[in-house]
Amino acid sequence: MGERVFIGVDVLIDDADPWGVVIEDDVTVLARAVILAHAYYPRHLQGVLEEASGRSGVTLKRGSYVAVGAIILPGVTVGEHAVVGAGSIVTKDVPPYSVVVGSPAKVVRTFTPEEVAEPPK
Repeated sequence: MGERVFIGVDVLIDDADPWGVVIEDDVTVLARAVILAHAYYPRHLQGVLEEASGRSGVTLKRGSYVAVGAIILPGVTVGEHAVVGAGSIVTKDVPPYSVVVGSPAKVVRTFTPEEVAEPPK
């Protein structure tokens, strides 16, 4: 866990693989967000969903922002200063300096590093 990180109330960070979640400096995760680093299914479905099972870490890069109720699925990296909109379901990497919303989350806006105000140290 990085420095100056804010984790809101009722955030679920995958406790089956907590070391699989990397949170860098200046990250914000708001209330009721979910961060999953693994997916396992009941034994009787393993043959059907085998490719979807397993551990695959999540990384929230420096300055990223995860809004209320967003869900980050295994294997995703949220890029530097990227914004995940409220209620979004993130199934793929989020590019740095972008805003994603929806289910599945899609890029709706990009911005430049110059548009980002650095947080006070």
